[in-house]
Amino acid sequence: MRLIGWLCVIAAPLAMTLSVLLARVNNRVYGELCGQGRIWACAIGGAEAARMWLMVAVGLLAYGILILAIRPPQHRRSNESDDPYDEQTQRFRRRL
Repeated sequence: MRLIGWLCVIAAPLAMTLSVLLARVNNRVYGELCGQGRIWACAIGGAEAARMWLMVAVGLLAYGILILAIRPPQHRRSNESDDPYDEQTQRFRRRL
């Protein structure tokens, strides 16, 4: 489970980088189309795909941190006991 958390934390910056690269490419392509007289390209812009990958990056980072923050339950050793009458407790009480 911790491996999944670390993979999500590592994948978040990669998704963020993909978001930035997509935004740059989309802005360049839509800018060229807008310069060629395509009015629809001037209105659309290229932020939709970049915004989607940005949300993916934020989600991956949040999920990874959540997974890493959750600690697995600590199992008790078999020799520990909550019994008030076990041998160690009796020896301790005799010394007092």
